[in-house]
Amino acid sequence: MAALTVLQAGPFTWTRDSELVGDACRLSTELNHPVYDCLYLALARQTGVPVVTADLRFAGIVQRFPAFSGSILALNALE
Repeated sequence: MAALTVLQAGPFTWTRDSELVGDACRLSTELNHPVYDCLYLALARQTGVPVVTADLRFAGIVQRFPAFSGSILALNALE
């Protein structure tokens, strides 16, 4: 419970899955990729803050689509 209190006090904006699921389902269909990863991508698109991921397969799939490529960064690209 203490960890949740710390998180809630941080500089975070909470977003309900229900706000993202429509876009995430569309992305999942378009990218042919599981919706659980596409929830992060939908959040990135909504906030304008890219997803940073170690999942190179997912990053590669997203980067093949110019409309979405700015919404994801591969962790190894930051090194």
